[in-house]
Amino acid sequence: MAHRIAQNRVTMRSLATNWIFGSLQQDALWLLFPGPLFLFLISFVGPMSALASILFFITFAFLDSGHVYLTWWRTIFNPKERGRTSSYFIVPLLILLTFTTLFYFDFSYIWSLVLYATAFHYIKQVIGFYHLYRKGRARDKLQTILFSLLLFLPFCAFHFKPDLVSTGFYTQNDLLLFPSEKLYQTSLITLLLFHVSFIFWELRNYFLKRFCLPAVLYIFIMSWFYIVLFLTPQFSMPVILSSLILSHSIPYSRLIQKSLKKKQPLKWFQTNKNVILVVLLTLMVLGGFESSLEKYFIDFKNQHFSMAKSLFHGLYLVPLFFHFYFDGVIWKRNHPEFPHF
Repeated sequence: MAHRIAQNRVTMRSLATNWIFGSLQQDALWLLFPGPLFLFLISFVGPMSALASILFFITFAFLDSGHVYLTWWRTIFNPKERGRTSSYFIVPLLILLTFTTLFYFDFSYIWSLVLYATAFHYIKQVIGFYHLYRKGRARDKLQTILFSLLLFLPFCAFHFKPDLVSTGFYTQNDLLLFPSEKLYQTSLITLLLFHVSFIFWELRNYFLKRFCLPAVLYIFIMSWFYIVLFLTPQFSMPVILSSLILSHSIPYSRLIQKSLKKKQPLKWFQTNKNVILVVLLTLMVLGGFESSLEKYFIDFKNQHFSMAKSLFHGLYLVPLFFHFYFDGVIWKRNHPEFPHF
């Protein structure tokens, strides 16, 4: 009996350490519910309400672009990390060269490329948080595959919706839609089968004592968030994009804030107050700057750019793809700082 009580205590203690931000309450606030709560709120107050307009403004003006620049504090603004690899200088030049060339030669699908790279990055981040939940545990390859499919399939099915109006984010047609009732219904059936498979696999894990509650809870919430987001007919593109941005940028900002306090070598970052101030200023100043740049200077029509204009638009995309690339580097298991997070 005493042995069983001690074993239960160990289990509960190990479970508590699996929450990324320290507790279920903190994970719910910063990671699990920013996107779903926004959807619930918009459904309640309506997308045309004053509150919705304020939330849209904050999301698109500050969080969307601003969180991209938070990566700089973990990379080029960290002397130790900056000196670890020359890729912090090479990769931005390659990004600039690639997009300058694409703009100059009038690549028709450049904004579609940016949009789908962003979508892939968002889903990749969700899978990355899932791996953080399983940190210290044996890898579950089938669980990882099922979760990935439960995220990708609603996004794919969204493209097949027969009544979907052609729209996008950067331009009116940057989403590559293929309306088809047959493909849409096939996607829904496939999605259902994978959900059933996931349930049976987790029942197996439970009886084999391989069940990881935080990871399964995260999979359940995020997979249903993607289903509701992409397959509910009444959600407009601004609502879908805002929900995705909030579910992506808020957890990322919080993770950067916690990591800066732990590993940024500058003494000024050793208090929570200073770190939070840096994060907020980065979001507001650089996010606001880039959203203004998009509004007044960026040409999303992508037609007949001069070399100077191509170079300017290439520079505009460097921070975004710098974020995409190095966000896949600094949080990997083989990164020297990974054990500290």
